[in-house]
Amino acid sequence: MKRRGFLINSAVLLLLIPLLLLIATYEDASSMIITSQSENVQIERTFRLTSYLEEDFKNTLSLSTKRAIALSVDYVTSERPLDNASAALKQLITYGHYPYIGGTNSEWKSREEFFMKNNTIKDWLRNMEWELERQGYTMKPSPDEIVQNMKLTVAPLDSFHIVVNASIPNIIIEDSSGLVVYNSSIPQKGSVYVVIPIEGIEDPLFPHLTSGRTSRIISACKFAYPSITPPYTRLDGYGHSSIKTFSGQLYNVPRGGTIFYSDKYTAGENVLGYITRQQPSETPNAPYIFNTTLGGRKVSPLSVFNPGDIGVMTFDSISGGTGTPSHWCEKKLEYRANMTLPSTAPPNSLVLLELTPSSVPFGSAVHDGSAASIRIYKRSDTSCEIAPYWIEYWGDDKILIWLNTTDTREYTVYYSTSDQSMEWSGNIAIFPVHNQSVALTAGEEESKLVSTVPWDSFFVRYSVKASTSTWDFDSGVEVETIPKGGEKYLKATVNYPESLSGVQIPIHLDSATAQAITHNSQNEAQIEVYSDEQLQNPVPFWIEYWNDNGALIWVKGNLPGTFYIKYNTGTYTRGDGSQVFLWFTDSDKRIDDGQSTSFDLSSYGIQGDIAIRFSMKPTTKNKAWNAGIRVHTEYTYKVRGRWYTDVYYINFTDDLVEEDNTLKIQDEWWDDYYGGWYSYYPTSVQKTRGCCGYRTYEVSIHPGYWDGDYPVADVDFADYGTTNRAYFDNPIRYNDDDGYYRVYKDPLLSLELINLDDNNDNTAVFDWVFIRRYVDISQLSEYVEIAGGQEPVSLQFIDDNPGHQDHGGDKLAILQDWDTNLDNYNGAWDVETPQRYEVIVEKDSINLDLTFTHSPNLAGSRESTASVQIGQVTGFKLFAIIDNGQGNDAYFDWIVAALYPYETYTESQITTTSSESVPSAGGYSTARAYDIQPFIDCIQAQKYFGVQGAPSFFERLEGGDTTNRNYYERIAAKMQMAVYGTARYPIGLVSFILPKDLPPNLNFLIRRQPAADYIYLNYRDYPSDNPNAKKVFGISTNGGVSSPLLDENFYLTPAIARKMFDVQGASDLLQG
Repeated sequence: MKRRGFLINSAVLLLLIPLLLLIATYEDASSMIITSQSENVQIERTFRLTSYLEEDFKNTLSLSTKRAIALSVDYVTSERPLDNASAALKQLITYGHYPYIGGTNSEWKSREEFFMKNNTIKDWLRNMEWELERQGYTMKPSPDEIVQNMKLTVAPLDSFHIVVNASIPNIIIEDSSGLVVYNSSIPQKGSVYVVIPIEGIEDPLFPHLTSGRTSRIISACKFAYPSITPPYTRLDGYGHSSIKTFSGQLYNVPRGGTIFYSDKYTAGENVLGYITRQQPSETPNAPYIFNTTLGGRKVSPLSVFNPGDIGVMTFDSISGGTGTPSHWCEKKLEYRANMTLPSTAPPNSLVLLELTPSSVPFGSAVHDGSAASIRIYKRSDTSCEIAPYWIEYWGDDKILIWLNTTDTREYTVYYSTSDQSMEWSGNIAIFPVHNQSVALTAGEEESKLVSTVPWDSFFVRYSVKASTSTWDFDSGVEVETIPKGGEKYLKATVNYPESLSGVQIPIHLDSATAQAITHNSQNEAQIEVYSDEQLQNPVPFWIEYWNDNGALIWVKGNLPGTFYIKYNTGTYTRGDGSQVFLWFTDSDKRIDDGQSTSFDLSSYGIQGDIAIRFSMKPTTKNKAWNAGIRVHTEYTYKVRGRWYTDVYYINFTDDLVEEDNTLKIQDEWWDDYYGGWYSYYPTSVQKTRGCCGYRTYEVSIHPGYWDGDYPVADVDFADYGTTNRAYFDNPIRYNDDDGYYRVYKDPLLSLELINLDDNNDNTAVFDWVFIRRYVDISQLSEYVEIAGGQEPVSLQFIDDNPGHQDHGGDKLAILQDWDTNLDNYNGAWDVETPQRYEVIVEKDSINLDLTFTHSPNLAGSRESTASVQIGQVTGFKLFAIIDNGQGNDAYFDWIVAALYPYETYTESQITTTSSESVPSAGGYSTARAYDIQPFIDCIQAQKYFGVQGAPSFFERLEGGDTTNRNYYERIAAKMQMAVYGTARYPIGLVSFILPKDLPPNLNFLIRRQPAADYIYLNYRDYPSDNPNAKKVFGISTNGGVSSPLLDENFYLTPAIARKMFDVQGASDLLQG
């Protein structure tokens, strides 16, 4: 067995003393609370019990967690890393046993019992049950059932704390009479958060990486989080030097071999450099920096530096540099300031800058709320590359700028305090999902697809306003899951006694099916039609009607055939009739009395058996009408060497009054051979149609017959009734033309919409007309069923004007399927002016955690939250939505979405320089002076820093493995939001190795590798020199001057240096 790890004695005592006290006093404390002597006393005891349970639950979690940590560290430092630290701690806290540990051998089984016996949640519940029974109470359900249903998460909170988040589902405690004295969860609302510090605990990574030859206790540096407070002090200024960078001790009196700092220049002999607040009146005899500023504010070095500290001086140009650069990217913007993001800012990621205007130099730029006279460039002295950014909000109280970090964290912000012509909001296309100027007409549960969303967790931000503040509004966005294995769809199987290809096929949906699919009053529905089950090959379709009574969809395909209808797609459509039918129009033609409109069909080649279907209505009731369609064909023939052309017409008309004209069929023709017009006996149904809505008619024409010398066709004329209900089963009225034939010869040359002259001014209105290849509808058999995967989960995020409650509370409401109100906020703002919102969707294995915020990132922002259970999904759909029938339309200025979480940086986290005006030459270089003693003190004292990208305490328990890092970072951000109200702290831990302090048996580790503990001690994975490792000024190099060094073998890579010193600091403090 390897050398056992150890804990400092004080740490052991800190763990054991509370344990002993709790065990010794638990019985008395429980008895005091639960025991009752009389009814009045029992009421008091019951109240005390209720308040006690939550606090004792927290104490139990705290004690159990500390013991679980102690056991885990003991195991890792003695045996091997854990496979999953979070799972191990969770099991130990709950049950006191983790097979990976206890199953190692009998010794570890005993040690597991020693550490955890009577110190788990299950033990606590059993003790509670026993004590309650002793006092005549009953607890339900059993401890075993409770722990099975308990919610428990053990996770990193930040670099130096872990957090236990727990809640116990409903517990019932009854007295001996059956009276319920407690019926609630623990805690009664939400969950408890117990925070455990890890300082004072042995770092399990050291014994693991060195086979037990060294150890280190976790203790935070005073500057624990370099991304928030860097472990140095930096002054900016101007100066002159023949050496670019050097280091030395800082002193406030001129002393040879040191760096002098003061308010004013005082000459000294053999001084390495001068740092002064005021510009020297004479040229110093060594490198110098003057006009020192800290965060853009002019300060004296005397107020921030300390005598004897290690300092570094660095200059952007040396030996007669050209002074302030003349390179200026925006000539119309008179000011600029440099801006540097924290070293933790991830590359190629969206970050949000949340800035107070008065705290940043460019906060005084001209602005109008969503744009400002600024331009952000990537920082460069030679080129001008504009950075990808977008302004979400710019007010007098706050600035919100989204920035894509790409490959840099350093920027220059040009701005103007007077030129409004340069106002610009930036490029919204930096968001992978973006939409501008989306308008939604008011209606019931109307939606418009914005985009699909591929991420598990994401955010949506948008700005929307209503037409008025006085009416119901209910607008926002909708998120719908895309189930794994595909969404449900309709499978329509259509059978026919013969095989046909490329024909028009009707698919009828009953009322229940039609109602279940999102549709509107314009006969549009959210559907797509495909010929394959994978929904890859679209089929042309057109919707004849769609309402709550049913729907009729025409598709173009083969018979027999199967069609797959994808529904609730988010986009309303009626389809494209011109792609479905032989000929189609839906131009809503109005034909006045005695008028007609003709369509030339000669180029369409329409012949054979056809059906002409149309929707038509009159404008006036109880007046003669006589309107319908006329078909036109011609027949050319030769008699005795001469050519003749007969012209054939057939009229199909209907009437409101004259029964002889109802569903009337009449033909007439010009016989060119005889030179005269002829007609045949008309037929009708002797039954008027009624008034006055649209009705659907269909004419069937079957050519190919002859009557003597005339080509003829068998025709009929049917009225299928009200257009929005019409189908084929039983026509309301039907004219089979009494078995007559009508003159007709392929192809069909023209179609006329006619309204025969009755001198009654009753206009005919045609909604649509199409021609299809004839299929005997009576021979069709259809079967429509729901098939495919799971039903999607649909979530609506809406806001409303105050005073409207049609969804059970519509202010900042989270709804599911429009029916279930998951949460809302009782706010009083109206939405007639543009309002900003954010929706955050966070997915774990089976749940979506939802946050809906009004005015995000501003003072007084409000939020609603919810959690819903979902199945497996492959993505989401994002819609803009509205639900009101009062004409209160919605106008979205913009909608954006991207991966969540994102980093948010305030003015305290970014670094900005003071503003400079259009440059002028001056002979000086920009320069910086550092006091790096805080960093040196921490590495000498073996202190730890909290940084992103280093192994967290949990990963150190796992031997530095990074498998679970993404999970730990996500859950830590979520926990920080709950505990701190913001997610700004990293979870990684790093301390640094001074090679000179290594014990002799670890001298083999000395090599050119960064001194970060998880790399330097890991000889197995990093055995050789790293060419990217560089010496650090003031520690391992002095720049060639005569000054002391701490350890010449101390190296950092630029990536690690940026975590510690930020981008500028890393550039300045690394050699080469």
